Amino acid sequence: MIGNAQTGVAVKPVLLDKGWLPPNAAQGDMLAQLEDAVSREVSADCRAIGFRSKFHKLLVEFVQGDSSGASLIAKVYENDRGKAVFEWQSQLWEAGFRPPSAYTVVRPAGYLRQYRTLVQEKAPGRAVADFLFAQGGEQVFGGAARWVAALQASGVTGESRATQWREMMKRFRGELLEALPTSTADIEALVSEIIKGLEGSLAGPLVPAHGDLHPKNLFVAEDGRYSAIDLDTFGLQEPVAEVAYFLTQTAIIGYFRGGSFSNTASCRARFLQTYEEARGPLSRERLGLYSAASFLQSLHYEICVLRNRKWDISQPWLSNSKRCLRGEIELAEGG
Repeated sequence: MIGNAQTGVAVKPVLLDKGWLPPNAAQGDMLAQLEDAVSREVSADCRAIGFRSKFHKLLVEFVQGDSSGASLIAKVYENDRGKAVFEWQSQLWEAGFRPPSAYTVVRPAGYLRQYRTLVQEKAPGRAVADFLFAQGGEQVFGGAARWVAALQASGVTGESRATQWREMMKRFRGELLEALPTSTADIEALVSEIIKGLEGSLAGPLVPAHGDLHPKNLFVAEDGRYSAIDLDTFGLQEPVAEVAYFLTQTAIIGYFRGGSFSNTASCRARFLQTYEEARGPLSRERLGLYSAASFLQSLHYEICVLRNRKWDISQPWLSNSKRCLRGEIELAEGG
């Protein structure tokens, strides 16, 4: 067992403007309580140095000892999901996803049941996304592919998420149709074709998958260690699903940061080549299928979840979802 789990009655958080807090508690009091619990149950002499809210979670950074000490991140959940994440990270850590291996997850330090809080190591290094336009970026993305290959070969167990994409597509269809009524025909056709494809035979046995792996959720340190964060959707999927999702998210990050899908082509090519060298060739039909689904997932996230009114991305996203279903590797820049 890594760390300790504090017992006690769970405190249901409520959403305030600056994050999740226990009911009837001032923000400062809550942070003081959490600081005391982390110091008592996880690592002595910790103090909170910063916090921010992220959807339905509050993230608090702690430093151990003086300001030069190691940092921990506490994630306060609205439910008990953090306990499952702690158990998955512990499984991975004990299965060898820890130093001196180059392919790791952040160290799970403990789970505080009373506060529904996962405490873990702060990821060392920089996000892989920071290397997209840097010299040597292709090499960094090759390392990211080896991280995926190592995870899939780890044999770690988890809940099956084989039907996850199909269920998501059904939900996304209704919400996207409401948000983008002028794209009704495209959305209906795409979702129907994707669901039909997902209902077919799986391309190989299910393997461990991060579930939300993109270049902002994978960090690389100066010593070459790759560390994944945010394993909230960890589970078992067919191998191609994680690869397609990572490739699509890489292209999307490049579009938002540099105004183009093509500016990430070399990093995406290196990622796919390195992965297939390690794990064998992937079905291009399944790769296109999951890439198409990933574009729709991203469109739903931007328009329906973030509600950021980025209406102009709808046509490039829908157009490239179509291209992926046709097996076209090169992404189009416009609608």
